[in-house]
Amino acid sequence: MGLGELFQVAFDWQFEFEKVGLIPQKTMTATFPTRVNWKPPHERRLKMNFDGACDLKNGLSGLGVIFRDSQGVMKGAMAVPQVRKLPSRSVESLSLLHGLRFGLHVGFLSIEVEGDTLSVINSFDDLSYEGHIIDEVKSLVQSFNSCSGHFVKREGNGVAHRLAKEALKISQPFLCLESGPDWPHQCVNMDFQCEV
Repeated sequence: MGLGELFQVAFDWQFEFEKVGLIPQKTMTATFPTRVNWKPPHERRLKMNFDGACDLKNGLSGLGVIFRDSQGVMKGAMAVPQVRKLPSRSVESLSLLHGLRFGLHVGFLSIEVEGDTLSVINSFDDLSYEGHIIDEVKSLVQSFNSCSGHFVKREGNGVAHRLAKEALKISQPFLCLESGPDWPHQCVNMDFQCEV
């Protein structure tokens, strides 16, 4: 008996048992996963999404950060390669750190921070976590007029993820403010259009 025939026999038996009341009937309901899209920040604030990527085979890490306004317009972006093998949490933490430094440097002082690594986002409030990267993050956060951290699923962090992946392919950091190559703008436009 083949697998298809076995499946059909099992299905028929289940139907018969349900019909005579030996097992309760199951109602089939279709569930579809909900899509998580990027959501704009509050007015007069920018949203900073950050992500990290690792290429364990080649010992590389990449940091990706994107800043967008409440209209979804890119205000700044960076893709920074790291030539060393690091744990993924360290890569995510470095991405957050570099993003905050970049934001302060260019004057983005009211930001909402989103990342897809819950443990790094929770470190905003977790004073017990030790580590020089997170200690510096906590210190930098005090320099902003307004800075809050939020967890977002990977699907809502797509542009930062793409920037982190691109960082694995380059040898020098890529930084831009509003203008820059077309590909980051195209990523932002595609990402934001999913929300509208």
